[in-house]
Amino acid sequence: MKSTLPREYEDAKNFIANYTRTEVDAIGAILSNHPRGIGIAEGAGVVHHCFKQEDLRIIYLACEFTKRRAKIITLELARAALRAAGRWEPGRKNFKTSMNWSNESLCALAHSWPDNDSIVDLLSRRLVEADWRLRDAEQAYSRFLKRLREPFELWAPGFKVTERRKVAG
Repeated sequence: MKSTLPREYEDAKNFIANYTRTEVDAIGAILSNHPRGIGIAEGAGVVHHCFKQEDLRIIYLACEFTKRRAKIITLELARAALRAAGRWEPGRKNFKTSMNWSNESLCALAHSWPDNDSIVDLLSRRLVEADWRLRDAEQAYSRFLKRLREPFELWAPGFKVTERRKVAG
């Protein structure tokens, strides 16, 4: 079915879907290549706020906190943190369709990419670039709303009208 939304909305929807996929791919590659993966990601500019989804941010922070330890320690810490955050659902197998995790889905994520430094670097750089683009868009939108909320003046011969625009948001 053809969408009736303006092109900009379709572009925004596609960007968010790609951003989400990039987050999952990046954390999967980092975990697959742990402990080297976290160092490569940090070198590419990845920080925890690049992950907009709470569950993936928790997993990234577990990687960061245990970067000098074995992968199993990282996974155990991630499991404990996800449970504490209410993001644990035993028996869930697919990590790509939910923000809830299980032993099976966490293990699948940790083995979703080959142990390859180049892949971690590429996916990390993609995530950082997408994060920059998203933050730029958020700042531009904030400036746009601020500008709309400012009073404006309309000059016409012989009179001046001052009006305040109302904007929801």
